[in-house]
Amino acid sequence: MKLPAQPFQKQRRVAEKSYSQNNFQNLQSHIEYLKRLTQLISPILAQVLIHEGDWQVASLEDDVLCIATEHHTAASQLRYLQHHVIKSLQQLPDFAAVKRLKIVIEIQPKPKIISHGRLPALTPEIRQILDDAASAFQDTDISDSLRRLAREQR
Repeated sequence: MKLPAQPFQKQRRVAEKSYSQNNFQNLQSHIEYLKRLTQLISPILAQVLIHEGDWQVASLEDDVLCIATEHHTAASQLRYLQHHVIKSLQQLPDFAAVKRLKIVIEIQPKPKIISHGRLPALTPEIRQILDDAASAFQDTDISDSLRRLAREQR
């Protein structure tokens, strides 16, 4: 007796794809929600912070609003003025239940600078392969680029 393994696997892949698309859509809508909350509280925080715009809403759960910033100064200011900020936030319908601020410092990593050494010269065989590949393309830009690469001396 043969088991229908193939249709089951196909259904499973479709279900996994659908599940991952739903997760992606949920994540995307959550990010949009956090962006909207950040825009809503922007005028309030702009009144009390020196580093304007260097923060964002990280989460809003129950009565706790979590704000992330890169600057220790902004974090200290928010912690010091949190009661004033909370009273101002409670005037907005989305933040009426907020009773506590959680301030986190989140330092963004600096991009790594990658330096490459000089590549070795192309061998005659590689030059021939590039020239042959250039002949195979109908697109003149691609074929010209491959031919230039084949002629390049290092």
